[in-house]
Amino acid sequence: FRTGTLHTSFKQNICLKHALALIPYPGHCGRIGLIISAQMDKSLLHVYSFQKDQVHLKIICPEKIVSLAVSNKGAFCAGGTDNGKIYIWEISTGILCKVF
Repeated sequence: FRTGTLHTSFKQNICLKHALALIPYPGHCGRIGLIISAQMDKSLLHVYSFQKDQVHLKIICPEKIVSLAVSNKGAFCAGGTDNGKIYIWEISTGILCKVF
């Protein structure tokens, strides 16, 4: 059932509804390790640890990302832009692997 109670919020975060992805905790099926969100007004990705409300890591992007998805095991993150480009990052290193 839904109570409408706010459980937590994250500071410095304004993202579109398809620009948020949950990164699974390695080795723990179903447990969330990190949250990644593309900022609506900037070409930035914010990475949050579920235990803190502060930004854990900021990733500067070549252009504004409007949608995000993470691979099943949390190894890769894909971000799409309004211009139709897709960026693929390796999550563990933050390295940009491919641009389509």
